[in-house]
Amino acid sequence: MSLLNLKTNYQKKIESKFAEPEMGSMIQPKKEKEIKSKDTNHNLMIGEGVVITGNIKSDSEVTIQGTVDGDVECDSITIDKSGKLKGKIQTENMKVKGKAEGEINVNNLLEIQSKGNVSGKVMYGGIQIEEEGKLAEARGTEQNKLASAVPSIEFGDYHALVIGNNDYAHLPKLKNAVGDAKDVSSVLQRMYDFEVTTLLNANRSEIFSALVKLRADLTWGSNLLIYYAGHGIVDEYTGLGFWQPVDAAEEDPSNWISNSDITNMLNAIGAKHVMIIADSCYSGTLVRSTGKGLRTAKDRDVWLKRMSQKRSRTALVSGGIEPVMDGGGGKNSVFAKALLGVLKENRSVIDGAAVFESLKRRVVLGSDQTPEYSDIRKAEHDGGDFLLIRRGAIAEQRSVSQGADALEGVKKQCAALGFTKGTVEHGKCVMKLYK
Repeated sequence: MSLLNLKTNYQKKIESKFAEPEMGSMIQPKKEKEIKSKDTNHNLMIGEGVVITGNIKSDSEVTIQGTVDGDVECDSITIDKSGKLKGKIQTENMKVKGKAEGEINVNNLLEIQSKGNVSGKVMYGGIQIEEEGKLAEARGTEQNKLASAVPSIEFGDYHALVIGNNDYAHLPKLKNAVGDAKDVSSVLQRMYDFEVTTLLNANRSEIFSALVKLRADLTWGSNLLIYYAGHGIVDEYTGLGFWQPVDAAEEDPSNWISNSDITNMLNAIGAKHVMIIADSCYSGTLVRSTGKGLRTAKDRDVWLKRMSQKRSRTALVSGGIEPVMDGGGGKNSVFAKALLGVLKENRSVIDGAAVFESLKRRVVLGSDQTPEYSDIRKAEHDGGDFLLIRRGAIAEQRSVSQGADALEGVKKQCAALGFTKGTVEHGKCVMKLYK
């Protein structure tokens, strides 16, 4: 837990009573302060009785038991029963047991527990409200409204193998691959409900062992995303592309992982949809470039159903037959930064082609590399596409649909019984009947 030099109102009164200003000094007006925390390993606690007027920025979770009057930007917020927060709020997830008021933007899940109270201009990706929880003047994002139009589709279970290699034994070490892998793993778990296996600084044997396990575990109803960040190379004799695990040597290809190795493994995995995201040099050798727009769909529902039913084997790569940047995106590579941005901004269902179109411009403008997206050669692709579903998008749609269906059933029952007025309740659905 981060320790802040914060004082309760009582402490401040005691200190002011005994602190005498020096002769001739001027009393300065109280200034609002901004509290910043970059320690991602510890949460920030605003204790009960503490009053803060000012802004808070943190890369970790902020728990509020006291009172905060100011803007808050952080990874997640928990407002305890005694906590109060008023201001402009930007966060991924928010749990409210106390009171929150202001301009509130929750990218992922807003959870209002019993006795919790949220009011103001409220934007959210998904929402859960317990009994006696209150939400006033709120609205979902436009993208969240689109989620309610998603048809009832069995999307299946989601799995990811995320690989990040920095510490090479015989090749130049990388700086950002491990961090990129960690960030991708976190987003897939927290925002998209993936079951993630993360390999950091993995050798050839460890990578293949993970793939073999997935081959044994996954079925036709499964979706598999494989993310690789590390060295890649093209063999000058064969023209084939390879991933290079941490035990790879420059002049010895025995520990390299070829595109054909990857393809053969994908053909053996029973998952309906598989997408590889590769951030490595010469990764474009894995795909067949289309050279044109990947899709146009007039009817979104038809498109999603079609893509969900057809087998897909696709790859999104950070560049073509060219070296790519290890940095360029702050703490991430330029490609990883763009990918993470697209995934965080999505509120509903997004397919692989749309991810590609969204990140391509960001990467091209920030580097000399050009991402590519297509089906994987010789991997038995059948025209489908990988679909990524933001947490809460489908669950909320289903609850609305089921509630409407239930209400319609109650309406018919009431008509059959001769009811013409009054109020009928079914779960959280309420219907008023008039003559």
